[in-house]
Amino acid sequence: MPKQCFYLPVEVKDTELVRQGVLWLFKNSKYSGGWLAVNVIKNIENISAYSGLAKFGKLINPPHCAEINGALIHLITEQMIPENGKRRPLLAIHPNRKLLYKLDNISNITQMTVAPFIGKELEYWVKLHNAIQLPENDNNTSDEDVSIQLTNHNGVVIAALEDLNRKVDLTQNLWENKVKFESIALFSILNDNGVNYDPRTVKEYLKSNLGWDPLAADQASKVAEQIRSGNRYKQYREDVDKYVSYWADEFSKK
Repeated sequence: MPKQCFYLPVEVKDTELVRQGVLWLFKNSKYSGGWLAVNVIKNIENISAYSGLAKFGKLINPPHCAEINGALIHLITEQMIPENGKRRPLLAIHPNRKLLYKLDNISNITQMTVAPFIGKELEYWVKLHNAIQLPENDNNTSDEDVSIQLTNHNGVVIAALEDLNRKVDLTQNLWENKVKFESIALFSILNDNGVNYDPRTVKEYLKSNLGWDPLAADQASKVAEQIRSGNRYKQYREDVDKYVSYWADEFSKK
């Protein structure tokens, strides 16, 4: 499926242009993570100098990804181009034509918004993709209740959490060890297979839908967050390949 393509009007002040693009990225990256593309890493220093955007400075150093405003943002530059977009949205700030060409070669980008520096450099890209100006209401961020988002949560994740619920008996003594071990296995499998999840939604789903004790749900959520941030654990199952397809099958039966 082709990605949706948007652009921001170059007529507005640059700080406002970048702000609108960042708000759009936050809104659309909340549960999947997102990509921020600039020509060179030096550009991040300029962006982070804008009012309210200092946290983007975290992207300057390896691994060039950071949780910002509740979304996991990954950096792209001309020299750091991923092959697979992992079904995440992408915001390009002040891209030149060379970077735009490289961005178009990334597979599995769901939607892309460009905040141009020079409008003329964007004309060809706009015509190529039939890009439209980003609607004004598409960069407004309202804090939606996490429980509402559960209905849109990845079906594989829901099936995986229900599988976790069957494996963990919270009435037993030392349930903490079981929760930790099973959570490590589950979220490592999801992460290694490119299945996105939001730790806050995981916690809420375990409590509200599966009746977990808040302490147990919090423990599972913390493991989920650590694995999503790149931490690895030694206790990790070898027989992982079958699980994601199994969870997808289970969810499809609902």
